[in-house]
Amino acid sequence: MAYRINSLRSLNYTMVKALVILTSVILGNASIGTASGAELWLSGNDPVAKPNSGTDFEALFSADAHWSKAASRIQVFKVSTQLIMSGSDELLSRMFADLKRRNIGLAVEALILSEGPNNCGHGFEGYSSPRTMQVMAERIRKFGGDLRYVAMDEPLWYGHHYDKKNACQSSYADLARDVAQKVAMLRAVFPNVKIGDIEPLGSSGDWTNEIIQWTQAYRAAVGEPLSFVDADINWSGPAWHQQLAALAKALRGAGVALAVTYDGDGSDKTGQQWTEHAEQRFAAVESDPLTKPDIAVLQTWMAQPAHFLPEEEPGTLSWLVNRYGNRH
Repeated sequence: MAYRINSLRSLNYTMVKALVILTSVILGNASIGTASGAELWLSGNDPVAKPNSGTDFEALFSADAHWSKAASRIQVFKVSTQLIMSGSDELLSRMFADLKRRNIGLAVEALILSEGPNNCGHGFEGYSSPRTMQVMAERIRKFGGDLRYVAMDEPLWYGHHYDKKNACQSSYADLARDVAQKVAMLRAVFPNVKIGDIEPLGSSGDWTNEIIQWTQAYRAAVGEPLSFVDADINWSGPAWHQQLAALAKALRGAGVALAVTYDGDGSDKTGQQWTEHAEQRFAAVESDPLTKPDIAVLQTWMAQPAHFLPEEEPGTLSWLVNRYGNRH
């Protein structure tokens, strides 16, 4: 480029400047076009959150585990709050060390809400004791982990929208104040941790606007936007694609990344059935540039797949990672 510009010195300054700007735009667009695609996360059942799942979770964290190719494709591995709080010291230490060795970031799906007046929220998904986030962060640090991401477990849905008996139905502002206290606890231990949210999408009622209002309340309380919102899609819903497109546009306009969780069905009887459904879903979402996510989360909390390993066996989670990676 320097040679070409020097060769144009006989031209006037305006023409040279225009050439430089045009070239920069072309190169910038080429760089964007060759980006590797969505950041890839993996998550599955662990022996604490799902003690009867029969998973081979612990086998992942050894040097000879059969997922080297899949592990090289993953940027983030997400685990449960329950695992961090109640997993053995040995397992946590080995897991954190192996993730670091493989250059995979750690994320936690956080039960970030506290029960409200009259114990509202007690026993509901997304809730834990007031100091859980502090203790969780301290345990991660104690055993050598580096917490990069926290994905809140549907605080808007269970904290505000849910209408079952003893639900809190807190206002956006009250939810945000509660969450802001927990973010401060996490940041006291891991100052650079990125906070995102998981919320359901695709049911018959479109509540995309509520999600956007919640992101605004979070920003007002915490002083910064959410890092991402992860759409946990009801794939049988009548309008999930339309809702996802609207959410993606609104989030990106607010500087918030879009994540999508790809999964199978609870009724799937085998790992192969589950991974086939998950593959169909990430193909459908990512065929549309409007809905292609910034973060792709391959995750199960269902009975299937029962195995992470080996990556060569169809129907395992690591096999699905490679199927996703082969598309990009």
